[in-house]
Amino acid sequence: MDTCFSDIRNADLQRRMDASGTLSIFDALFVARSPLLLKALFPKLEAAHAEGALEDRVVSTYQRQLQRELRQLHAAVEDAESADRDCRIEKAKIDALGRRPAVDSLGAFLTMCDRLWPGVRDLRVQRCQQLQPDKDAKAYVDRHCHVFEIGALLYQEYLDRRGLLDRFHAPFASELAAIYKGRGVDLAATDQQFDKYKLLSLNKPLRIVNEKAFQGLSHEGWGLYFGIEVPRQAVPADGSAGPVAIEVLW
Repeated sequence: MDTCFSDIRNADLQRRMDASGTLSIFDALFVARSPLLLKALFPKLEAAHAEGALEDRVVSTYQRQLQRELRQLHAAVEDAESADRDCRIEKAKIDALGRRPAVDSLGAFLTMCDRLWPGVRDLRVQRCQQLQPDKDAKAYVDRHCHVFEIGALLYQEYLDRRGLLDRFHAPFASELAAIYKGRGVDLAATDQQFDKYKLLSLNKPLRIVNEKAFQGLSHEGWGLYFGIEVPRQAVPADGSAGPVAIEVLW
């Protein structure tokens, strides 16, 4: 399932680079009826649910995310009060989270999603109908609304886990080598900088994307995007540079 989430994250990097739209990546893919969801992630989630392997994960993930959000809000309130700043919005959010119904099962989670944002499903129907007016948008949304909510929750969990891995295992070398190997390329054999220093040589088809919305490394042949940290002023806007090797962080 993480492979699906990785593909979705890469799609999100592409979307940010293009500065296309303000929807969340999940909503954007859902409205577009993307195969990343319909042909890849959703069938895996449905199979996991049929096997009874989804409920505990959804409940525990939701509880962790809720508690983390509460901790962040309480910390924000403490900081605001110590600085004599207005924190009524943070307190209102804490109250709203405290009024949420208990989630102790997958069914309770889905019921909460249905009730928490009334009208969201209708908005998705409208957006789907606008994009593809010849298809039955309501039937599509009704069919997939619950697996959408599960997928969105677990995708956020994936991003959280990925963030921890990036923080504690910053070199992305092993995963980068695996990505190249999966496409028939031995990175250590073809890139001396990677073999010696775990740095990726910047040459075609790689280029730096130095946009306002996103900075990263683009493999134009494969449509992949990698995260890097290079001062923007050090890289021309067109992504060109002399001989250089870069550490990929994610």
